[in-house]
Amino acid sequence: KDFFEMVLHHVVTIWLLVFSWSTNFVRVGSLVLLVHDVVDPFLQGAKVFKYLGMQSLCNLSFTLFTLGWLLTRLSAYPLVILRSSLWQSVEEFGMFPAHLLFNGALILLQCLHIVWFYFIVKILIRSLRVGKVVNDTRSDSEQSDCSDDEPHSPVANGAQAVRRRHRNGLAKNSST
Repeated sequence: KDFFEMVLHHVVTIWLLVFSWSTNFVRVGSLVLLVHDVVDPFLQGAKVFKYLGMQSLCNLSFTLFTLGWLLTRLSAYPLVILRSSLWQSVEEFGMFPAHLLFNGALILLQCLHIVWFYFIVKILIRSLRVGKVVNDTRSDSEQSDCSDDEPHSPVANGAQAVRRRHRNGLAKNSST
């Protein structure tokens, strides 16, 4: 559901990194990288715990991801990076056309952070309220064909396939 936003985010982020390094705004580019990468382990951990069927650890990891997103992308990013780029650098270096493009891209990233935080909070509230596995509604899932009574984790599905093959092998052997 957020394909356009995701592509836009990656294009803008890559452009910001290249632009920051080519214009010697290395500090801003490095901070953009740091802010975007610091919460990723929590999100990946939540995905791993979900696939393993460890829902309480999944919820904990996703809650830490949400708090990290709030602290990095909605607090540190605008209060440190945007403020520095919008006001402090103008006082130091003056205004120039490339500066406007650079700040426009930084502001666009902040808008995307806000939109995604809305979706993240919706998922978090739903998972904590319901207390069961909550699927990511933003994207299509390989498990969308599964019924509700089937396990949803790839590990469980793999184990189920092995058991089926084993049963089929036993059935063939018993018929001979």
